[in-house]
Amino acid sequence: MSYTSVIMHRLLYMLFTLRLLMVQYELLRRICYEPPQRGTFCGMDGPVWRGLVSGITVLVAASSIPPLPAAIRRAVMGKCPNCGKGALYKSYLKQVDHCSVCGESYGQIHADDGPPWLTILLVGHVIVPLIFIVTSVITWPLWVTMSVWPAATALLALAVLPRAKGVFLAIIWTTQSPGFEKS
Repeated sequence: MSYTSVIMHRLLYMLFTLRLLMVQYELLRRICYEPPQRGTFCGMDGPVWRGLVSGITVLVAASSIPPLPAAIRRAVMGKCPNCGKGALYKSYLKQVDHCSVCGESYGQIHADDGPPWLTILLVGHVIVPLIFIVTSVITWPLWVTMSVWPAATALLALAVLPRAKGVFLAIIWTTQSPGFEKS
């Protein structure tokens, strides 16, 4: 290959990468900040979206779905992602079948392994550095260390898990992702 063709290949690769980044940005912007319209998937019905899924559009609920950040914020607080008033859970991790205020259905949403994964990720990234920092400053007897850190880990995991499930329920509900089985 000549030097010119190498440069040409690199330029084409850079343009292709830039185009992919632009498409990803547009999709994320539309998912996160624009309320979905009826007859589209998360409000995406333009040429970019049609080009990605060959013109397939998915019907969403007739009601106006709030933007993803608002739905996540409400779900983290344990409230309905749609209205923000009704309870999302009827027990520790069991979501309600329907919101008592707006009637939105949540019984068919399955978050599966997402919430435990997010909980492990968050708790691990909080507890492990904390262990290193505290043990480098304070010298505890072994029995104190072996009882404090597992207890702190368990308590933090129990506190984070319902919020992580709320995040996944809100994302699945808002985007109508796999795991959302409308009957």
